[in-house]
Amino acid sequence: MSPARLTRPVSPLIAVLLLALLCALLPARAAASAPPRLATIDWTIAETLLGLGITPLAVAQTDSYRDWVGAPQLPDSVADLGLRAQPNLELLADLAPERILISPMFASLESRLSQIAPVATVGLYAREGPLWPNLLAATREIAELAGRPQAAERLIADSQARIAALADTLPPIERPLLMVQFMDARHVRVFGDHSLYDAVLDRLGLANAWTGATNSWGFSLVGLEALAGIDARLVVVEPLPVGVEAALADSGLWRHLEPVRRERVVTLPPVWSFGGLLSAQRFAEQLAAALRAAEMSDEGDTP
Repeated sequence: MSPARLTRPVSPLIAVLLLALLCALLPARAAASAPPRLATIDWTIAETLLGLGITPLAVAQTDSYRDWVGAPQLPDSVADLGLRAQPNLELLADLAPERILISPMFASLESRLSQIAPVATVGLYAREGPLWPNLLAATREIAELAGRPQAAERLIADSQARIAALADTLPPIERPLLMVQFMDARHVRVFGDHSLYDAVLDRLGLANAWTGATNSWGFSLVGLEALAGIDARLVVVEPLPVGVEAALADSGLWRHLEPVRRERVVTLPPVWSFGGLLSAQRFAEQLAAALRAAEMSDEGDTP
């Protein structure tokens, strides 16, 4: 082949055709990389989507999400679908999501939701086996549905590394932890096996004081009397129901619990007890900070 043929310019017609083909492909590629339009009525799925860098179109009970889950924060652009058990289907239809994500707890809504958009169910606490591997599997499943599989691996790696780093910051903790959320002034959810809190304790190298039975969500609903005689550090996770704080101040039962009597109580800001990886990381951060402060206080009180 002669040098002249190698350097022959492209004809104007071919150049125009190539440019037109390139312009046609660019929008398609941009569209392929755009995040899907997803809606969910489940807070754990919403939290995970945000952790993957995807803002959902809509979430149910956004104000309650902000009270119970807290972080990651929902942007103001996220529409409120109303009650989780009775979402606003008309609003959801107007938003025209490409897919609706639910958890098994809301399976009864699937037939109605599927008339608006395809529905995908992602379970976490309904799965058999240890919670932590299930949590990782659910994160990957949500990421696949959102078209962000690599984001799941980053989120998993970051969360596990952060919790491992927090474990190294903890002083020796002599007593096991008793983790509760108040339902009213006399009843608490106490968290044990198969709970998010227990899974985090395991990764922080801490012991759980509650060895009693738990449900599929990892907690048992008990009266305060069930906590009597347990020698532990009590961890109270907010929010407290209205009136509970004042009622506890007048409660002899509360004041005579071993951890309360010995001032071994720490209170944490709200962390979604049925959450995903970001809730796990946030619980680890809040707990580690509270335990470090409590241990320093105990040392200061020692003669």
